[in-house]
Order: sequence, then structure tokens, then C-alpha cells
Amino acid sequence: MVETELLSWSDNAEAIDEIIARCRRTLDVVDEDLSLQGWETLSRADELRRALHERRVQVRLILNSTATVASRQPRLMQLLSTHGHALTVLQTRSHPKPARFMAVADGQHCILRPVLVQSHGFAYFNNPAKSNIYATELKVIWDQGGRRLFPEAFGL
Repeated sequence: MVETELLSWSDNAEAIDEIIARCRRTLDVVDEDLSLQGWETLSRADELRRALHERRVQVRLILNSTATVASRQPRLMQLLSTHGHALTVLQTRSHPKPARFMAVADGQHCILRPVLVQSHGFAYFNNPAKSNIYATELKVIWDQGGRRLFPEAFGL
């Protein structure tokens, strides 16, 4: 079990890249809009593409707002267009809206950033006891439903 304190945005980005690289079945993410941690970069898109295509990972991105994804993240929109069977982007209806960033992979690894606009957080790798707590919370948010983002609505 590895616990890592994340002190900067760079630490957060590295932890996200690591969790994407480690996932084998599922990756669930809750965030405001994916605007703070490099989700629009080529390297992140390539990592997600490998997870979706080569490892057949199911990825669910649960966001408070999908406007940034649709308007400023063309690589993610392209992945949604080509891998929509395995990648879901959902604008949550949950109230109150999630006020933190969480990512859980395979019920084994998780990242938690308690306050959306601050870089301080924690990554827990190979720690199912900690990861399952957040996986349960993610499931509740997912089950509350929301509005899916479809690339066809943007001509993709």
C-alpha cells in the first residue's frame, strides 16, 4: 500500500497519469469540469486511448459541468467519439454538487483532492480499503444520474 501526499498541480497530474496507467478494468472520475489537471493534453489523451483501446478499460467521467470538455478539450471529445462504448461523460444532477476531485481505478487505487480549487490531495495505490470508500461514493453519484455528453451533438 502506497499513500502519497499531493502538494502541487504537477503532483496531481503525475498521480492521474499513474492511476490511468494502473487501471485494468474501470476508472471513475468525479471533478468540476476537468479544467485544472491537464486532461486536454496530448499525453493524457494518449494514456486514455491506450487504456480504452488496448486494455478495454471502462471510463466514467462524472462532472459538475461538461461545457469545458465540449468547448476546450477536443482530444477528449475525439476519444468520446471513437470510444463512446467505453468512455462516458456525465454531467451530474446530484445535489449538492460534488465539491472535490476523486478518481478510483479497479477498486484498488484512488486519488482524492478534498477541495476542487486547491492542489493539495492524496493518492492511494494498492489500497482497496481506502479505494472502496470512494468507489462507493462514486457509485452513489453515478446512480443519481445526469445528462450524458454525446459527440454527435457537436458534429463528431
